[in-house]
Amino acid sequence: MPIRTIAIEKETDYRGGVQRFSNVYSYFGGFFSEANLELAVDRLVKLEKDVHSLGVRFRGARAWSDGGTAAENVMLLTKDLSGTGRAGGSGAMYKESAILVQWECERKDRLGRKKYLRKWLHTQAPLGWPLTGSDPVDQTSLDAFNTQYTNEIELLDIGVADFTPYQLCTATGERSRGASNVGGDNVKGSAYKYLENHRMGDMWRGK
Repeated sequence: MPIRTIAIEKETDYRGGVQRFSNVYSYFGGFFSEANLELAVDRLVKLEKDVHSLGVRFRGARAWSDGGTAAENVMLLTKDLSGTGRAGGSGAMYKESAILVQWECERKDRLGRKKYLRKWLHTQAPLGWPLTGSDPVDQTSLDAFNTQYTNEIELLDIGVADFTPYQLCTATGERSRGASNVGGDNVKGSAYKYLENHRMGDMWRGK
């Protein structure tokens, strides 16, 4: 089955400049028409806007084919975005603080260790996570975030009747365990209970 990778590009004011950053998602699925691919982009944008603050501006999206050779993988869609996140923000939240979300891969590495798909979300909205970074999020807030974002990202429903949701995977096609439902155990991903420090980018460094 084909693999499609989608980048959602954002920006925020930071340290006297504008810092751009993005999150990239790959999906495994059956029928990726141009219309369905655009619906997938729109769905990801909605899910991201719901967990990012007003201080995060959405600038663009790109989608390309993946899983083939460099010659086979091509850009399929580019789209300008507008608007900001919709979650309540906090001016006290350090902009390189991030919510780490992890989904276990369907296969282990050659040493038998678990592998993970990971996303770092620079939400600028605490969403219940204590800003100290040393205290855990409460279970109610964690469950709400996983319902709102984590589970929806893993099986991406584009709202087409009788259509199987796209399954989160790596750029080479290895799916998350929850998406592939290996062994019928239905293991879902989850956000990490502590805030992480994660660099957004290098645009402002050295200035």
